Amino acid sequence: MSDSKPLNTPISFESSLSRHDGNTLFESFLYRNIVGALQYLMHTRPELAFVVNGVCQYMQSPTTTNWPVEKRILYYLCHTHHHGLLICPSSYLDLSTFYNSKSVGCPDDRRSTTD
Repeated sequence: MSDSKPLNTPISFESSLSRHDGNTLFESFLYRNIVGALQYLMHTRPELAFVVNGVCQYMQSPTTTNWPVEKRILYYLCHTHHHGLLICPSSYLDLSTFYNSKSVGCPDDRRSTTD
């Protein structure tokens, strides 16, 4: 993975996850292990919260379209290992956030993904 090209975002804007696309993964155990590790990593990497939540929704039966999204997160992490929150007792923390408000973000239930 260290030879992969650097990525600026953990997910591409064109990718959409759906339970109806792709075939069921044979090695779903590996998918679940990686998602569990990503959930733990979100404590210090809050920029991963949205995309990790997306891949967590398909842990019960991951498909072949979910696997590339998970691999892209790992490629992103490989080249941004120096990012993260470092919270010290005497530090001043200035935290800014953003969100993408898609009106029909989830193709399965047609609800907004920002609610």
